[in-house]
Amino acid sequence: MIPVEIENADIDGIADFMGRDFDAADCRQILKARESLDVQAAPGSGKTTLLVAKLALLGARWPHARQGICVLSHTNVARVEVETRLHHHPAGRALLGYPHFIGTIQTFAHQYLALPYLRGLGITPRSVDDARFSAAAKRLAKLNKFWRVRRHLERHPNTADLTLASLTLTGPDLDLVCDGTLPGSRTDTFKDFEQLKTQLAGDGVFRFKDMFAIAQRALKEVPQLAEAVSTRFPVVFFDEMQDTDALQEAFAKAAFGDRSTVQRFGDCNQGIFDGSERAATPSSFPLVEAVDLSHSRRFGPRIAAAASTLTVVRAQTIVGNTNRAEKRHAIFLFDQSCVDKVLPAFGDHILAEFPAPLASGFVAKAVALRKAGEGASWPRHLGDYWPDFDATQTSRSNGLNTLIAYARRARAVLAEDGALHAAAPIIWEGVTALLHNHGCELPTGELIGKKSVLRALDEAAPHASSGLLATVHDCCIGPPLVEASWKTIVQNLVASLAPLISTASASDDFLVWDSEAPAVDAKPTGRRNTYEHLVDGRSVAIDLNTIAGVKGETHDATLVLTSSRSKLYDLKEALGPLSGTAAARARVTIPPQLMNLFVGITRPKSLLCLAIVADHMTDAQKSALISNGWLVRDLRVLK
Repeated sequence: MIPVEIENADIDGIADFMGRDFDAADCRQILKARESLDVQAAPGSGKTTLLVAKLALLGARWPHARQGICVLSHTNVARVEVETRLHHHPAGRALLGYPHFIGTIQTFAHQYLALPYLRGLGITPRSVDDARFSAAAKRLAKLNKFWRVRRHLERHPNTADLTLASLTLTGPDLDLVCDGTLPGSRTDTFKDFEQLKTQLAGDGVFRFKDMFAIAQRALKEVPQLAEAVSTRFPVVFFDEMQDTDALQEAFAKAAFGDRSTVQRFGDCNQGIFDGSERAATPSSFPLVEAVDLSHSRRFGPRIAAAASTLTVVRAQTIVGNTNRAEKRHAIFLFDQSCVDKVLPAFGDHILAEFPAPLASGFVAKAVALRKAGEGASWPRHLGDYWPDFDATQTSRSNGLNTLIAYARRARAVLAEDGALHAAAPIIWEGVTALLHNHGCELPTGELIGKKSVLRALDEAAPHASSGLLATVHDCCIGPPLVEASWKTIVQNLVASLAPLISTASASDDFLVWDSEAPAVDAKPTGRRNTYEHLVDGRSVAIDLNTIAGVKGETHDATLVLTSSRSKLYDLKEALGPLSGTAAARARVTIPPQLMNLFVGITRPKSLLCLAIVADHMTDAQKSALISNGWLVRDLRVLK
């Protein structure tokens, strides 16, 4: 049981502080709940706000000095959102440090189970990073003692790089697997692969997934750990529970069992599937008795009604916000001869529905399940609607060999996005790479990262981290990157990192000036993957992205584009439920498609549009959709 009782007066106080209304019975039930429970939250229902409010209320009167609240998420995005909101509340800030924990399941497994277990074996992780593991594995494979490994890779050239890069420990028995091609498990060659992996582990070089397996091993070999973990964290909250897969849920069950009070928040209808294996092993969330948080603040009744038809995992009647002004939602019918008219039609519709000028910060996006890939069906992905779409745009800093390349990439991103928080992490990747190049090991044994490095510097000398922070700032938005200014930046960087790596110098290959600026240094001439629509002096920028890429976002207007895989078309499968003429088909691959669509159609506040192949819609479906208020526009007549 949660050791803090929350009263109505407490809820009124936090509601006033946050400027939110928690008067609804379901909100008060969730805030007051002291036992384990699940919260099934509709899109835009204020789930995270409710969670943060509860955490702040608990933080204000938390009675334990050495026991804490554990907040787990599937992604760092969810973690950052919770931390940022808590920071604004005085009591919430108390949860950002000891004895509490806020982070991903992966980080929790590493910090509280895998790392102590490895230290007990005399192993200190120097690097937990997939890219650095790959580089280390390739170097090690060149040694004579691994000649069998090289011979196997030469016999399988198409998968050689993938095999080495993805050598991973899995499960509590630490079995060796990979995404490439391994020999039989009883062969000498396989034993050499195991030896290679063991040597890298002994050197402290791991992949991210290795640490999860090692945490499972720790729980298996030392059962008392589970008791210690649940004692340390008697209260556990899960955010975005729908993204937690069966393996992670089993791990959490083993770590906390029924000993801790566990409250899980999420929307099972918003799961994003990367493959059919996740659909086959769903989590237990939500339990049958879950609290139903069905009122959405994001969109109005008509989008809510459309979204309700696609709640395929757990049926939910979503209640829309009657104060939200909805536009006329539209469906654009097209074929291959007029697909180039889809984005312009969306742009025209936006300009017709929204008054001039568009509000500052207006967000319009066109989304699809896939961004690239081959296939016999059409349309397949975003590139079929806009040939200029760059499916590689998300790779911003991978594969950079010098710090100046990281700095140039960061400045290009800053010029494009206008946000320091988007550019600074790129510089931190470069700093981390430098530390790993010099075999840096933090005195605390922590993984090398921004927070741990800054903490280690301040422990070495008061305020020593300020020099490194200033250097990172200069890399992003300091003087122009010319050789003279770069020399100063490098000198300051080497000096600021001296307590951790005394071997670094300005002559390091990684730090030297490179006069040949790569293409990423050029200031972008326009926003990447953005279609600019201009009509009669008015314009709207429409960003293109995958549905997974916009998950968690809120738009003013969203266009969901038909995509396909293995001759299955997502919006075609949704037409029956959306129009009310038929239920979704029972084929096993259909629910994941509809779940992705559910995420897409619940992004907009005011305007939802769909792009559907004309031949996919029957006359009965068209009539029903028009009767439900949809504008159906056939782009073929405009050819």
